[in-house]
Amino acid sequence: MESRLPNPEELGATLVLHHWDADGVASASLILDWLGDHAELYVPPLGFYWLDSRAADEMRDLGTFDTLMVLDVALPVESVERAASAVGAGRVVLVDHHVRPRGRLPASWISLVDVGQPSASWHLTRLMGARPDLRSILGIAGDLGPTLRSHPVYGEVLRVLDSLGMGVEELERLAELVDANYRVGDREGVRDAVFALGRGYGDPRSLLSMGEWIIKHRSAEAEVERVLREARVEDFGSVVYVEFESPHLLISTVGRRFAWSRDRVAVLAINSRWRRGYAQVYSRVHGLDLDLTSLAEMARSSGYNAGGKRESVGVILPEPEAREFARRALDWLRSAVLEGGGSD
Repeated sequence: MESRLPNPEELGATLVLHHWDADGVASASLILDWLGDHAELYVPPLGFYWLDSRAADEMRDLGTFDTLMVLDVALPVESVERAASAVGAGRVVLVDHHVRPRGRLPASWISLVDVGQPSASWHLTRLMGARPDLRSILGIAGDLGPTLRSHPVYGEVLRVLDSLGMGVEELERLAELVDANYRVGDREGVRDAVFALGRGYGDPRSLLSMGEWIIKHRSAEAEVERVLREARVEDFGSVVYVEFESPHLLISTVGRRFAWSRDRVAVLAINSRWRRGYAQVYSRVHGLDLDLTSLAEMARSSGYNAGGKRESVGVILPEPEAREFARRALDWLRSAVLEGGGSD
């Protein structure tokens, strides 16, 4: 299996399937510059980490491609194979920093997955051998949030910001504005954001003043604030359980707010009534040496779609089964924190 990013001529016509958050959007913008006119974008249905027949039909309508590139989203092998088949792609390239579901990848795939990278955008910049720009660090800010300041990559982020005359708070604000597109459920807005970054990455102030992003951000924040007021919270010390209902895609935002409000905590959040008969479960640790990939495997062994990284995991599952799984996950978290020396 190859471990390098092929050049644009080798890739040929490429369909870029990318995640909807700031990291995925920034990565897609970077790869469009790399590929030039040989690329088309596809934003999968927001919030769902698998591709169904409707998604395959949407991709089929885009035409035929030589390569399918999957950026910043750890889709199951079956979903990637469905996507590649839909567009006739003979080559698959994965660029990611998330932990993939267990299982062997087809030998013909090019897997450029590095879980040690702070973001897909930073990883991709290095793979391309490109000079880091705003997009390279935007994904880092979106994924790491305030923990960016204590990450080893922070010095390099500051150097890019200095070249742009931009502050860290402005970078974090921009990540939130880009994320607002998916949080309000605007799938076309996610796609548009890729091109907006491509036009404006050299002029951050123009991006920070985009009116439509600001309006969406206000709307998303209003819903987050409602959820934070109305959520049922159980505080076990080093573990916090949060339960709420919302049709919006904001469970990671809610989980992060709780996680980043303390020095050492493991958060388990459940959106018990999300959409299309599904619920969401999300866990994040902050300041604790705890690997959540075991929690993701527990979810997959129960037949649920799950993915994430060492410090964060998301699960999508049928609404009637969500609370029972969340309680099992909570028990696992509390035991893991106790074994790791947390004060529970």
